[in-house]
Amino acid sequence: MRSRTDNTKQVVVYVVMRDQQANVLFAHRVYFSERRAKNYCKRMNNEKEFTGYYYINKAIFFDWKAFISKFTEAPGVKKIGEK
Repeated sequence: MRSRTDNTKQVVVYVVMRDQQANVLFAHRVYFSERRAKNYCKRMNNEKEFTGYYYINKAIFFDWKAFISKFTEAPGVKKIGEK
């Protein structure tokens, strides 16, 4: 298996979104594996209660720790000492 990161601190992720042209911040799911992203899209696009297509966009993040911290923090929650 290839390493997903290198010394430049970049990471390749596969972003599953409802709209092909949407901003990455509106991601439905984020995967490190293209295979898992494709399997999720195939499963969601074939369900009985179909609500719309899902698309995969490949993204390269250079500050991946900041990207992950955006998705792990609860929205609207302030950190201690933050004004």
